[in-house]
Amino acid sequence: MGLTSKDKQDHLAGSHGEGLKVAALVMRREGYKSQSDRDVTVVIGAGHANPSQPVSSETFFGWLQVTPDIRGLTYPHSTIDTPNGDLLLDPQFQGKIFLHGLLLPMSTSGGKVFKFGYNFALEPSTKARIWKHILQASQQGLFFYSETSSAQSIGMIRESTGKKPTRLPESFWRLLRSVSPIRTIDEEQRKCFRDTKIGALPRSVFARTTDRALRACLALMQATKDIRVLYVNGSTGKLDVFYDAMSSTLKIHHRWLDFDNVHQETSCRTLFPNNIGGNSAPYFCGHVVEELLALSICSIFKASPLLRATEMRYMRQIRRLIRFLPHSITISSHPGGLQVTWEDNEAESFRKLDGFGADYVVVLHAEQCTSARAAVFQSDTISTETAFAPCGCRQQVVCQTHRWCVFANMNISTRYYAMICLNERSAIYGLPSESILHGPQG
Repeated sequence: MGLTSKDKQDHLAGSHGEGLKVAALVMRREGYKSQSDRDVTVVIGAGHANPSQPVSSETFFGWLQVTPDIRGLTYPHSTIDTPNGDLLLDPQFQGKIFLHGLLLPMSTSGGKVFKFGYNFALEPSTKARIWKHILQASQQGLFFYSETSSAQSIGMIRESTGKKPTRLPESFWRLLRSVSPIRTIDEEQRKCFRDTKIGALPRSVFARTTDRALRACLALMQATKDIRVLYVNGSTGKLDVFYDAMSSTLKIHHRWLDFDNVHQETSCRTLFPNNIGGNSAPYFCGHVVEELLALSICSIFKASPLLRATEMRYMRQIRRLIRFLPHSITISSHPGGLQVTWEDNEAESFRKLDGFGADYVVVLHAEQCTSARAAVFQSDTISTETAFAPCGCRQQVVCQTHRWCVFANMNISTRYYAMICLNERSAIYGLPSESILHGPQG
């Protein structure tokens, strides 16, 4: 030991004896006695820790296989030298990958063995070229991942970045990790959302209904019911959602609250009302809640095996609840009382199947009943004979085919707002109506 093949080759690492010193330290750590003589020889023998276990020649020569640079022992006979490293043609190096003369673990890819050995010598300019190539590939829609990544992580790449997952052998992945800032999908998401700023919830019906329905969907699952939802502004590329498990916070890009932005590439309908992005518009876009929920589940559960099972079981239930989600809830004066009306997105043909349609719960809250506004879903089905909600406010069970009801004999000096949901357990409340004063106006 002590010879080097790196003399007069400035682009290669080494030549200062660090490797020799580290080797001696490793021997001491393992309990062997190691003595250096002017940085050119190393004497290895039994130490105080294990005097009865001398180093056998087989063990010693096995240690030497971690490098191809020991002349007379592991030095290759046939190589092709390049500025970026050496191609090792000797059969004993088949399938092995070295970096600066040190063997990398897991040198095979998916059970396949490389035909030759490779000893990479990466100088700063080489590292820059590698990273430039990775960036170019990323711009072309590729996202690299290690062959040891889970199937769920690969799915996260597709769903959260829209890029094509591209597998790398573990040895290459470790090599790239050592010379470039290549990132896992989780690291990529965290970086993109690190410098974003929290934004205010817009006042549009589209934004408020989307937010309310999403929070209701999360509240219905035990594993997600305590998650806080924040909408952020900033540059996140094509990433829309990131879940921070440390703070139990789900960060969503603010563009999901903008009707025009969401429908920019593909519109869900050919015609919308002129006021669709306003504060008194109908809500036709339950698909936005479903899409956002799917992205959220993917980010929350990450590599958990519950991911697909949860999503498959849960999304069908949510799709139905969103279809029955009431919108355009209004209150108006009516002879002898107040009239409440609403709409939903169930097809008329289904409403007529049984001649009646589904039942909805309509609650007329006094304005001072502020806690009710925060409710996002109903805990259980109520009886048609129950005239008062738990808070004491008036309520009715009304057939879907009517989509209106009248509350008589209300206090003329009180302002009221209406909340409506399907009459079943876990049904999602629509956006509450504006408050109206029952009595002489103006």
